[in-house]
Amino acid sequence: MMHSPAGLLIPEIDIARVQTRCDKYWDYLSAAHHVIIAENGAGKTYLITRVILPLCALDRVLIIDVKGDDLVWAGYGKPIGRMVPGLSGTGGGPAGNWYRLVVDPLTDKAGAKRLVAEALDIVLDEGHWVLVVDETRAITDREGGLGEGARLENILLRGRSRAAQVVMAAQATEYMIPSTRNQWAFAWVGHLKDDEVIK
Repeated sequence: MMHSPAGLLIPEIDIARVQTRCDKYWDYLSAAHHVIIAENGAGKTYLITRVILPLCALDRVLIIDVKGDDLVWAGYGKPIGRMVPGLSGTGGGPAGNWYRLVVDPLTDKAGAKRLVAEALDIVLDEGHWVLVVDETRAITDREGGLGEGARLENILLRGRSRAAQVVMAAQATEYMIPSTRNQWAFAWVGHLKDDEVIK
């Protein structure tokens, strides 16, 4: 057992046991969305790549990389510049079904917005996708981000019927979309300095 900064008692559990439990619920019938909240550098991407993605070995996975080919994601998904319908078997990952949409909103915000909107629409239309959004704020925020929160919200709300699952990570809960309050199967909370956010 260990204590959180807020003084809460947290049990320590072996990662293999955690993966077994997650895998039990990782199917389209439960629309097992994952929400990850932790500050920068606290291990959000590590959790996605080392714990969650191994559960998706046979799934079609779309990772949205909004950092313009982030080195942290190297080796996870075949980098693509545009999502097209029907992608399957030509990507990276164990079964060749992992893709990483690489966009850079800092150099081309309008282009990044269009490419991400197209990708989210394809995920929702086709279904049978695991969508990974490591920097949720960059996708959802209307001011500094791409303003695509409504599209992401549609995938969360209709995920079960479309066999689409979502993994979202952010630095704080206010960067998430509204349905993350009740549309997730797993909530992961990492290192945070704000006791109110931790609670």
